[in-house]
Amino acid sequence: MKTITVRLSGMSSAMVTFKRFQTQPVWRANRPQKERYREFFQCDTDIVASDSLLNEVELVQIMDGIFSRLDISACRV
Repeated sequence: MKTITVRLSGMSSAMVTFKRFQTQPVWRANRPQKERYREFFQCDTDIVASDSLLNEVELVQIMDGIFSRLDISACRV
């Protein structure tokens, strides 16, 4: 499992938009509370170096697609 850290401070304003997604197991460092697991899967989606509101729409569309594929009907987008 590799972790990528990107430092953005002081970088050129001509930087291109960077999109990434990641799904991996995560472990709680402390003792989990009742009915919480020590290990769970976390899904991240990030868009960096863009001020466009269309990116926000894209992130909502990604969430809607995931909920639809998992047949989670209790959530409405």
